[in-house]
Amino acid sequence: MSPLYVQNPNDATSGSTVPAARDGIGFYSHATCPADSTKTKRPTYVMLNKPGTYTFSYENSPTTYVTGSVLDDTNGPIRLDISPTAWRGTSGTNGGNVGDVTFVYVRVM
Repeated sequence: MSPLYVQNPNDATSGSTVPAARDGIGFYSHATCPADSTKTKRPTYVMLNKPGTYTFSYENSPTTYVTGSVLDDTNGPIRLDISPTAWRGTSGTNGGNVGDVTFVYVRVM
């Protein structure tokens, strides 16, 4: 997470601070589409975008995955209020594809 205050660039000797520039994903809610089996920061929630069977890891070093959801039609996306560290698609020969799952990060001020 980005700091809310930084050292005053106009007065480096006094130790005074000023509000940091509010820019980028450190300050605002955002979403990412991590690749299958890629460790990420824990999201606020997860969206399943494509039909398939999905497993999730909740470990800091993802090695164990548990079945989390099956989306069997195209009436998605489906929101899951979970915070895993990684996901894996189990339907299809190559697992999941980028964009099958979205990790959403909600910034709380």
